[in-house]
Amino acid sequence: MFSSKRKRGQMEVIGLVVIVILISVAFLFMAQFALKESPAKKIFTRKGLASSALAAVMKTTVDPADDCGLSNAHGALSLETEILEDCAQHFPISSTLNSVYKCGGGQHSCAFFEETAKTLLDDTLGEWNKRYQLDIEVVTNDKPKTLISFPSEKGGCPENRERDTSGTFFLRAEPSLVRSVLYVCD
Repeated sequence: MFSSKRKRGQMEVIGLVVIVILISVAFLFMAQFALKESPAKKIFTRKGLASSALAAVMKTTVDPADDCGLSNAHGALSLETEILEDCAQHFPISSTLNSVYKCGGGQHSCAFFEETAKTLLDDTLGEWNKRYQLDIEVVTNDKPKTLISFPSEKGGCPENRERDTSGTFFLRAEPSLVRSVLYVCD
C-alpha cells in the first residue's frame, strides 16, 4: 500500500514538471514573437516619418526679419509656395536669372531653400539617427531637371538600401511643376 501511494505521488510530481516545462516553452515562443520587430510596422513608421517631415519642411515659414527682400511687405514667406516656387522659376542659378527673394544675406532662393531644409531635416531626422535623401526636380515637357538634391550628413538612401518615401509632393511653378520626394532609411 505504501508503495502504490509513493508511485502515484511520483507520477503526480512528474506530471507537474511536464506541465511546468510546457508552460515555460509556451512563454519562450510568445516572448520570441513579441520581441521580434515587425517589418511592416517599421516600414509604416518610416513612411509616416518621411511624409510628415517633408510636409513640415514645406509648410515652414521664413521670418520677415530674415531679410528676404520683399518679405517685409508680404509678412512671413512659405518655403514651399514662395521660396521654392521662386527657385524653380529662376533656375538654374546664374547672374542673368536672379531670384525675387534673396534671403539670408542675399542668397538665391534655391540656395536659401536648400540650406534651410537641410538644417530642419538634420535637426530632426539626423538627431533620430535616420538617413535621408531629399530630391526636388523641375518637371517640364523635356526631361526632369534636378533643382535641389542632398543627402543627410550620414549619407543618403540609395536605391539598393531599404528605404521609404514620403510620396511625391507637387507644386505648380509656372510654366512647370516642381516634384519633391524625401527618402528615409535606417
